[in-house]
Amino acid sequence: ACTGGTKYTITGTNVGFDDGTIVYLQAPVNNQYLEVVDSVILSNHTFKFKGEIAPDNKIPYRYITIDDYMFIPIYWEAGKILVANIDPVTRKYHVSGTPMNDLITEFNDNIYKFQKEHGELMYVGDEKTAGIIHNDMMGYIKGFIIENIATPVARQYLAEFYSEFQPQDVLDIIATIPTDEAAEFAGMKENAENALRVQPGKPYIDVVEKTPEGKELSLKSVVENGKNKYVLLDF
Repeated sequence: ACTGGTKYTITGTNVGFDDGTIVYLQAPVNNQYLEVVDSVILSNHTFKFKGEIAPDNKIPYRYITIDDYMFIPIYWEAGKILVANIDPVTRKYHVSGTPMNDLITEFNDNIYKFQKEHGELMYVGDEKTAGIIHNDMMGYIKGFIIENIATPVARQYLAEFYSEFQPQDVLDIIATIPTDEAAEFAGMKENAENALRVQPGKPYIDVVEKTPEGKELSLKSVVENGKNKYVLLDF
């Protein structure tokens, strides 16, 4: 464990694996692989990790790995984190005890309900109602992000889901982030602004390309040519 930081404990209860199974605590390295930072032996279907988080820690997640196939993400923060009811068959579990982990569990539980209902509707061929449920889910995600935008969890979800939002919604959400904290969203903001400019009803953006003969041809010269009633762009 690291020293000079804040204390944490991660306690696993009602773990559905055999006693004697090794439980690993792992950290991502360069977003490429997981490195083992601690390990314990499962006893009475429980486990516990404890230590301190270094003040300069910049990796927000750790992973509990059991039997090389059960991976449980944990938001890395000080406090008492509880991982309960770990089921190796359904691969379900419940993480709680600290603010960000509680927030993630709340989000995941609601998303699971939406996805379950959506899947059941698709199974019986009710695509119309399934589409409504999907839209409701995206509305929930957007609302969750807006309500919790001050947290790193909501900002992570914004990075994951922003491409499914309307460009103006993305810009409105980013506008609520303090300027000194918004630098990491500069690329997202630029993408949203570009997408907004090419939405239906917006003026076209002029481009210049070369014809097969090597001559320059602008989109503007084609669109504004009175002889052309329709213009088809084939990308």
